[in-house]
Amino acid sequence: METLNKNELRDFTDDIKEYVNVRLQIIRLNVTEKVAFTLSNFISNSILLIAGLFFVLFLSLAGGFALSILLDSYTLGFIAVAGFYLIVLIVVKFIFSKGVKIGLTNLFIKDFTNDDDDDGKGK
Repeated sequence: METLNKNELRDFTDDIKEYVNVRLQIIRLNVTEKVAFTLSNFISNSILLIAGLFFVLFLSLAGGFALSILLDSYTLGFIAVAGFYLIVLIVVKFIFSKGVKIGLTNLFIKDFTNDDDDDGKGK
């Protein structure tokens, strides 16, 4: 059996070092891609959430004023709208809160572990 000379051994160690460096670079790029994808989803969903909040705010104001006209009292109109939101809050807190937490957790995990491009199908 032939022994490895110093040049062959040096070439072999250089190849191993290059392989490790390439693998580390691939890992860094994959992590960067996943963080960027999750962050872009978060930002776009935040914009939609803010737009939705403005919609609900102005709808609530309109509802408050409309009820104020019907009830002949600004106070009662806006208290009725606030009561509606209190009922929604109670329903969400006691009925849907566990499902919402699990759903959001699963959504973030799905976004962060998105491997669509690894199976050859693309995004």
